[in-house]
Amino acid sequence: MYTFSAMKRIEPQDMSVRLIWQVVPCAFAVVGAPIISTAYSLTRSQEAELGSFSLAQGIRGTICLVLFLVLYLSRNLILLEHRIIRPLMFLSIYAVLTCFLSRYPFENITFSIKLAYTSLLFASGFYLAKKNMNLENWLTNCTWIILIFMAVSQVIGLISGNLIRGYGSDYASAGLIDQPSVTATLIVSTLPVFLQSFPYKRMSLAGIIICLVSLFFTMRRTVLIAAIAAIFLVLMYDFFPFRRRIRKSTVIIAILTLCALGIISLRTQAGADLLARMSDLNPLYGTGSGRYTFWFIALKHILNRNIISMIMGDGLGRIRDVMYNDFGMYIGSHNDLLDFTYAFGIFGLFTLIWWYYELIRFTNYLRINKATAFQGSLSVITIFIIISMGQGGESYNPDLALIFMILGIWAGQKSYV
Repeated sequence: MYTFSAMKRIEPQDMSVRLIWQVVPCAFAVVGAPIISTAYSLTRSQEAELGSFSLAQGIRGTICLVLFLVLYLSRNLILLEHRIIRPLMFLSIYAVLTCFLSRYPFENITFSIKLAYTSLLFASGFYLAKKNMNLENWLTNCTWIILIFMAVSQVIGLISGNLIRGYGSDYASAGLIDQPSVTATLIVSTLPVFLQSFPYKRMSLAGIIICLVSLFFTMRRTVLIAAIAAIFLVLMYDFFPFRRRIRKSTVIIAILTLCALGIISLRTQAGADLLARMSDLNPLYGTGSGRYTFWFIALKHILNRNIISMIMGDGLGRIRDVMYNDFGMYIGSHNDLLDFTYAFGIFGLFTLIWWYYELIRFTNYLRINKATAFQGSLSVITIFIIISMGQGGESYNPDLALIFMILGIWAGQKSYV
């Protein structure tokens, strides 16, 4: 269905089997993200956090290999050509080369494959966009499939009582995946597509509302804050004086609708539960569910390491050992800046800064060229920064396949390299 609709505007000379091969794995990688994540939650072993093999990793690895082969056959496997994914490719290579430094070398390799997976999706989106394929409807359809799948699975979870008791609420649901962080990540990955098309498409506001409601029932504070911040920035941008072609009444209706939705939600018992969780983020009398302690412990160990570890890092997984020894919990620091610096030393810190620099540079490029994708790219930066700083582990998460595909398509449409 998606293959032929995506190829409507291809010139006859561009019609090739290679393009069809490219669309199929891309569609499966994007639309199949919820299914793959569900498979992971059902088949993961107790050692999964240490990088052990799972069914989901096997599926992703297969897709990764197919994308690699298609790009190679099309002579477009020049990943370093794309500025946005250069930091990811650098860190992917570095993680493999330094896996011997880690106590958990397989976790470094798994991490490297994740980065390669998202980088290949970006490159594939770029390649398809450069071939003048009409990806607008295909991308919108993929986005709606993901969002509806997640929303329906949450409804099933609420009705069946398959809820998350650990968040102190009887209304927190991760749906069929049963992993709140993965559920929230998949849901928020759809937001940039709707924000990019708002207010040009009528259904974009409906998508934004469904996305917010679904995030509300995950009770994931960081992701919900990131989504609200992204929506706020885009709405403010739409309100700027130079946006004369935008009907201000549409933006006002959207703001009033979202405010009414927020007020109604917060006046429910689920809203009261969420507000109680939000209050814990106040550093004056809360701990951010232990985040502030995690950050302090991670920073202390980063600064007290020997010079070799400071430069090269100690590998992925070691930060959890540190947390277990100092805090009694086998957990990360909930902050990409600290996790990457601990795992990959100065190189990890440099790569993370480089990654955000390239995202900001690309977004500014879209702004200068007055592209509607600027709104979507602005929301991507907002989501990435807030989630990676408050939750961690999302800058490279394969569950964000849709976002990496979107970035690749936007870059391809504007010939940005």
